[in-house]
Amino acid sequence: MDFSGLKNLLEDREKLSQLLKDDGFRKLIENPKVRELLRDESFIKAAQSKNIFKLVTNPAFQQIMQDNELRGILLQLNTSAGSI
Repeated sequence: MDFSGLKNLLEDREKLSQLLKDDGFRKLIENPKVRELLRDESFIKAAQSKNIFKLVTNPAFQQIMQDNELRGILLQLNTSAGSI
């Protein structure tokens, strides 16, 4: 999966502010699996260092990607990132 649109969105503060108002994004960040991932120090360090391999091989991230509902939200956010 290519999440470059989402990556670009997160780097733009104005667009990020708009994203925070999005119901899908709020649903995503309120999900217990996502909250667990965001508390995972190894995931945070991998994200900060932009280590894609460590991000996608993280067990909590893999659980999220196996969850059809969460994967759908991520894909929708990635698709709509260009329109925000």
